Amino acid sequence: MRWCGGVGYGLLIGVMIVCAAAHGAEPGAWAGRAVGEAEAIPDARLRLAVYRELMPLLGRVREGELVERLATAGVRLARDAGDRVGRAEVCAAASVAYALAGRREPHERWMLEAITAGAWQDRRLAWPALARARLDGGDADGAGQLATALDTATDRAACLADLAGIAARQGDKETAFDFLRLAMGHVKGADRPEEALARMADAQAQIGDHAGAEATLAAIGPGYWRAHAAGRLAQVAALAGDSDYWRYSELAVRAAIDGGQSPTARAQALLAIARMRADATDSRSANALTVAARAQVALAPAGERPALELAVAGVLSRTGDRAGAAEAARAARDGFAAGVPSDLAAEDGVASLVAGGLLTEAQTAAAAIIDPAVRGRALGRVAAGYEQSRGLNSLVVLARELDSHGWEAARVVGRAHVHRGRVEELERIAKVSTAPAVRSGLWAGAAEAQAMKGKDAR
Repeated sequence: MRWCGGVGYGLLIGVMIVCAAAHGAEPGAWAGRAVGEAEAIPDARLRLAVYRELMPLLGRVREGELVERLATAGVRLARDAGDRVGRAEVCAAASVAYALAGRREPHERWMLEAITAGAWQDRRLAWPALARARLDGGDADGAGQLATALDTATDRAACLADLAGIAARQGDKETAFDFLRLAMGHVKGADRPEEALARMADAQAQIGDHAGAEATLAAIGPGYWRAHAAGRLAQVAALAGDSDYWRYSELAVRAAIDGGQSPTARAQALLAIARMRADATDSRSANALTVAARAQVALAPAGERPALELAVAGVLSRTGDRAGAAEAARAARDGFAAGVPSDLAAEDGVASLVAGGLLTEAQTAAAAIIDPAVRGRALGRVAAGYEQSRGLNSLVVLARELDSHGWEAARVVGRAHVHRGRVEELERIAKVSTAPAVRSGLWAGAAEAQAMKGKDAR
């Protein structure tokens, strides 16, 4: 009986393993399917675009061999097409992917290839993004090296402070302290230190150095960054149940109003604080700040109002004021439409509707965009809105309407289904789709979600 029970138990384990493999329980299984579908895309230019989007995701799920496979194929594709820019972008994507995977040698090899091909000519924009990727991949020393290689003390301080904040959010106090120490050294020589100081105060608050955060906040002059820093300290205090929340909140509001700025800058600062208060579940004061911000929006130049109304819609969505969010979203959409008519303006209109929670209207507006690449990006925004609102059925309907440019939206669909344990339904969606790019996106999202589940379990 004991032997039979052992056989039965072994068979059961075998069946479980087979079922897990069939459902792609490991991120690598789904990642391999995503790559296979990407390679089956008939249009070479679209295939190259999907390769670029897919490689960083493969890096996050630690699939280095698949990154190398796509990078090599992508360089060959771009070279055959005489596309120098495309080749540089593929090399850059491969470098970022390996940084996220924590693979230093291939990361630096592809980084050199990207620089040689003409990518990242503006280090001020490129190096901070690469430094964040290195830190996400576990290479804190490499991230610091890139940050300190920036040309000006202002940029070095801001990048190092940003890395300190990332490390603090990851719960790595030692690394956060190291980056803060380096940032303090560079901020002394910065000609515009406000952004770096604000990020430093945020990181200090997150690791529990409240005295240091207070001292850093005091060194920031009135204006947006002082308001932003005080707002972040208020948010951290609220989440910790600290009574200093109200004091920091008042400091933030005064800095936003008394900074001698334009109406647009004051509105931006007030909305940033309102958003932080909403995230800290203080909806009443967030709504009150939004009212004050809209008074500044009315004084702003007409061309700047749509983006501000879009921010208003985002805050009101967070506080649960659906009617107010919808009103602001429509105002933003109409403002974008009143400018020069274009697909890009229509994309901004879709973003406005998504921020206001008007997802059905947003999907209709996105589907009407003529340019397929812009339409694909807009539908990706709609899909993200459905995911955030847990609208899985709406995602299923959206997935059926995606064409070859819907990789990003399909990625959201796959990610949401695996998060909710609806793998069999995801398989059915993939069988119905006729576009390899859509199927690639579905499996890429599935791999991403499964990797996130594994990370949470650890």
